[in-house]
Amino acid sequence: MAGNSNSGRRKLPVAIKIARGTYRADRDTVPVALPEGVPAPAHELGEEARILWEAVVPGLVEKKLAGAADGVTLTMMCHWWGVYVETVKVLAKGDLDIGQQWPWLNRMSMATKKFDEFARRFGLTPADREKLRSHYAQQAPAAPVAARKRG
Repeated sequence: MAGNSNSGRRKLPVAIKIARGTYRADRDTVPVALPEGVPAPAHELGEEARILWEAVVPGLVEKKLAGAADGVTLTMMCHWWGVYVETVKVLAKGDLDIGQQWPWLNRMSMATKKFDEFARRFGLTPADREKLRSHYAQQAPAAPVAARKRG
């Protein structure tokens, strides 16, 4: 379909241009600066949220996808995971009638959406990981690369 955002050739990720030596500061966007430091939870996490924090956050820091400034966002992500797991445990008991299940199902749905909203910021799904890969592969070069002559 002509004129939509999918028309034309897709942009090459900046990291690939840097690796090939074709990066131009006047034409290409500057990659996002790599995060620094180690995030800390913004508040006390529940048991399930703490388990997720300990399983996921060190890997994000190691891959330079999260830094000290991301503590609040990661805390919210882990919090919503904790809400989801607690809700699943209540529903798994099976002692609620259908009328009592609806609020818990709504809570589970909301927790799933909120967790996904925060998790995708750190590339925790395959599609989101691909989007982040190009931004965090390398930082921009200190000096612009000379333009190639065409023709």
